[in-house]
Amino acid sequence: MSEDELEMMEFENNIRINVNQYLFVFLAAVCFGLSLMVAIFSDSPLWLLAVPGVFAGCLLFLKPVICFWMVSYGAMLAGVAVSYIPGMYHLPWVITLLSFLLGMHMILYLLFVHNGLIRLLDTIFLLLTAFLFHAIFISLLNGVSGKQLIISIKNYFQFYSLLLFFLCYPRNIQRFSGQLLKAFLLIALVQPVIAVCQYVFVVPTLSSLSKTYSTSVMDAVNGTFGTSLKGGGTGMYTLFTCTILCGLIAAYSKKTINRTFLILGSIYFLFPMLLNETKAAVLFLFVGSCIVIFISKQINVGKKITLFVLSVLMGVVMALGTLYMYSRYSKNVEEVIRETIAYNFLDLGYGRYSLNRFTSLTFWWEKNNDNLVALFLGHGLDATEEADNEKVLAEPGNVARKFPLYGTGLTMASRLLWETGVLGFVLFSLAIFIGFYRCCRLARSSALTSHEQLLALTTASGLGMTFLFLFYNNAFRTSQPANLFIMLMLGITICLRRKQKQFLTSQDH
Repeated sequence: MSEDELEMMEFENNIRINVNQYLFVFLAAVCFGLSLMVAIFSDSPLWLLAVPGVFAGCLLFLKPVICFWMVSYGAMLAGVAVSYIPGMYHLPWVITLLSFLLGMHMILYLLFVHNGLIRLLDTIFLLLTAFLFHAIFISLLNGVSGKQLIISIKNYFQFYSLLLFFLCYPRNIQRFSGQLLKAFLLIALVQPVIAVCQYVFVVPTLSSLSKTYSTSVMDAVNGTFGTSLKGGGTGMYTLFTCTILCGLIAAYSKKTINRTFLILGSIYFLFPMLLNETKAAVLFLFVGSCIVIFISKQINVGKKITLFVLSVLMGVVMALGTLYMYSRYSKNVEEVIRETIAYNFLDLGYGRYSLNRFTSLTFWWEKNNDNLVALFLGHGLDATEEADNEKVLAEPGNVARKFPLYGTGLTMASRLLWETGVLGFVLFSLAIFIGFYRCCRLARSSALTSHEQLLALTTASGLGMTFLFLFYNNAFRTSQPANLFIMLMLGITICLRRKQKQFLTSQDH
């Protein structure tokens, strides 16, 4: 048995359990679950599945790798079920609970495995841990209720366990890096099919409802990342698809795929983007592709120019496609351009809000620059949450009550500044910047295999676009797929960085 296989066995079996114990736990779960179903006459599926679910969770607790994949695939693909199937509203909570189980396992592993705590000494992990404790402290200081604080921590830190997972994963991740690339590709391959179905079946319904409801029709084309018959999207489809497109460019630069596959793959993933209203996709793709083109050391000058022109052409096609979609809905293109500039950078409010993406930042400064505590520490988690959905919070946050329908938490940047102050914003954004910087260097590191360099290059483009994403919307807080994707990229960075350090240490010896 190889060293990698032995290490994997140690990783997954640090809490040992034999086959007989598995059988006992399984039979106990079934018997107790059936008896509970008979004992309680409830029509609620949550009650009926609660106890078997707990025992199933206990079994998954012993299999962290399986739990990791269930969390990852679940968060990225469950949005369709949550959006369109009645009664599936609580499914994201199941995924979050699985994530918490994974985190508990990782904490035990770090506490009881020799030298486990040393692995915590990673800058990204320490910054996000400091952000976590700061957010809790300032929330308690501002009198945030226990219920609100629990929900806030759930929404902000539900995939914090992924960082622990990547800290603990075995040293040799060559096979795992390939599995991650395949997982990204599999999830990406599903998106265009779902997006086209949404355009064919959901958008017409929204068009008929738009006369009576406030809807954003084309935002409904959002893949598996969640939408609804009320319209609107999270932008996660744009971020993920642009990352995949950048990954194709990265794979081509490393000669993993040929030119034909690059062109066909780009068309396949790009076409559904033309059905989506997200105009920022042009900027996202341009930034992400430029990162790949200028970081990759395998690309010569001529190929860099070719790929740059290709990325510009893709952006132009996306821009023209978006304008064409507007013209189909009887909107004047020139008016759309003027309105877009106005509700992003001028004084026009975004949608129903008084503020927009730019003025939400200037408004924060105007209202907090004379209060150093609020300026640097913030008003507590979910202070800007409007709680217009009764299932989200019992009541709006203190900032939202003071400035109703202003849109103080319109973007993640403005939300972080209001809720956690300059300190929280710096901790969070610095973690992303360090992850981006590291991935740019890891993509050129001889300590990593070709697959690992490709993963680092793709992650670098994703984290680069994440900076724009922070100023685009607040999906990290409101969208489970966006939260997972960003934490997953940071976790991959931690793991690849540890692999590089171990390689350099072995070279020194």
